[in-house]
Amino acid sequence: MSKKPTVKGETVRISGRQLTTIFVAFMAAVVLYPIGAKAAGNLVTLVDSTTSNKARVIADGRLAVVDRPAGTTLWSYTKFASGHLFEPPLGKTTLAITSLTATNQGTGFNTVGIRRYLTNDCSGSYQTMEWIVVPARQTVHTTFPTPLVITGPSNSNWCVEVAENADDSFMSVTGVGYYS
Repeated sequence: MSKKPTVKGETVRISGRQLTTIFVAFMAAVVLYPIGAKAAGNLVTLVDSTTSNKARVIADGRLAVVDRPAGTTLWSYTKFASGHLFEPPLGKTTLAITSLTATNQGTGFNTVGIRRYLTNDCSGSYQTMEWIVVPARQTVHTTFPTPLVITGPSNSNWCVEVAENADDSFMSVTGVGYYS
């Protein structure tokens, strides 16, 4: 078969099948073009609007969040028996407790109270913020998804104490959280 040569000025006819093929190829190119990859160049900080926690990417590429507000200092302390659990640094007015762990090594049940005093030596009148009942020879871990927030005056003249109510037990209490 011989092809008929085209002459300058002659009209080229496109069939319906050819037009459909061109249209489908064009649409496939539009759909498959990675438009979304262009957005990856924008830097975005993810912040929880309720807690002001910021998200970050950790070494293995996973997204992680800090479990405390920006500008706070991490805090944890273990106290054996009754005594001071937190004495704020100068100018700090808020302690947020995120968890308490109490271990009772005695033979009877024990209650542990978290008390706030408006003196820096934990003396005088107090306000009980939380009670934990710990059965004999057991450990009780209490997590506060919304932190237990304890505030004091701006002059740092306050403290938080652990108080236990048992005669025959040896208690340890660990508090974890942050302060500002």
